[in-house]
Amino acid sequence: MLDEAGFTDISITRKGNSDEIIKGWNIGENSKELIFSGYVRAVKP
Repeated sequence: MLDEAGFTDISITRKGNSDEIIKGWNIGENSKELIFSGYVRAVKP
C-alpha cells in the first residue's frame, strides 16, 4: 500500500510496549500473538 503510494525505504518496527498498548484495545486475549503496535517509517521522494 505504501509503495503503491510512492513511498520508499519502508520499515516497520515493533514498539517496546506493544503488548501493553494492545491490552487497551479490548480485541481478545490472544491478539498480541497476531498483531503488534509499531512505528512505520517511509520516505516519499
